Amino acid sequence: MTDSSPDDGISRLRPRIGLFVQPTAVWASKVLPGILRVALEETSWELIHSGYTADTERLFEVFRIFEADGVIGFLGSAVNVRRMPASVRAVVNISNRLANPPVPSVLNDDVAAGHLAADHLLAAGFHHLAYYGYPGEHFSRLRRRGLVERANARRVRAHVFRSPHDPYTRWDHWLHDVARWMRRLPDRTGILASDDGHATDLLNLASKAGRAIPAELGVMGVNNDSSIRSFLDGISLSSVELDYPTVGIRAARLLQRILGGERIPRRHRELVAPIGVVVRSSTDRRFAEGPVVGRAVQLIESDIAHPWRVDELAGAVHVSRRMLERQFAAALGHSPKEEIDAIRLRHARSLLVDPAHTISEIAAACGFDEPRGLTLLFRRRLGLTPSGVRAQLQKAAKAR
Repeated sequence: MTDSSPDDGISRLRPRIGLFVQPTAVWASKVLPGILRVALEETSWELIHSGYTADTERLFEVFRIFEADGVIGFLGSAVNVRRMPASVRAVVNISNRLANPPVPSVLNDDVAAGHLAADHLLAAGFHHLAYYGYPGEHFSRLRRRGLVERANARRVRAHVFRSPHDPYTRWDHWLHDVARWMRRLPDRTGILASDDGHATDLLNLASKAGRAIPAELGVMGVNNDSSIRSFLDGISLSSVELDYPTVGIRAARLLQRILGGERIPRRHRELVAPIGVVVRSSTDRRFAEGPVVGRAVQLIESDIAHPWRVDELAGAVHVSRRMLERQFAAALGHSPKEEIDAIRLRHARSLLVDPAHTISEIAAACGFDEPRGLTLLFRRRLGLTPSGVRAQLQKAAKAR
């Protein structure tokens, strides 16, 4: 990947593709492997990036110096499109911040994410639905629309948070309004926040609002952000997993088609369906009666790479192994060992979506000393090897 100075000679025969991304963003680490896979396996591209910076000015300067032929990126405003260097012949947008992007786009289906969240919350036993998000974000409006559509179809009321205050300038007033809104929601309301970061607002305010999670209110986000999965009081966050790797793959292939001469309308849109809901204790009402179980599950989820044993887990939550097994059976209907395996399996499946992760790396990330342990778990639970599941996931992604 180029990041210093332009080359002369034969390398210029290769199309130069600029990556307009913010490396520190949650989605960047998920979408980039898909782009890289296409670039390495299906094209002769030379990728251009300015390094680990969110400096927009530097990105444009690098694209100009290296005479980028095409750009894939998170184009949060139409201004960014207009400022592309003259050498750029094609641009593909992967940002849902713009309501009407002026270039072809490959986007997560945020309405479908709202549908998926609503379906999960209702199936989890919540009788009412609610939505919390910041104003002015197009992706948030789409996710809200999806949840409200499902609520209307199921004849369930959707409580949408609104405040006269601006969260960017009157944060204290905004949080006061959120807590008051949570306090007034009926029991057994499932809330979708626009993303995992905003879901933390709700989890942090739950005690101030006098609401128990998940006994009275369920909370979930979008993005399955590994940095904010677990919280205080044994609560870990359920989340809609978006298919960023497929967004990257399809965006790169679309750019390749445009550079190859195919005429693609400027308003062309491709939507990528979400992968599914990663269920954790914030929406699982079975945890309401078992705080010890909630703390144990939080410990497992906060360090999945640790080789957890049931005795060790019982000691960490200050109960005997027998007591822990009894509480798991009462709250979840299965043993602590089965829950450890289920969490490892979910985590492994989410990592298998990204072709950049090897099976050995995934096994280590799931608490196994060697890949054989992961393979045995997959065969026992799914009847397939991890490689077989990866092949299925890739086939499903191509079908989308």
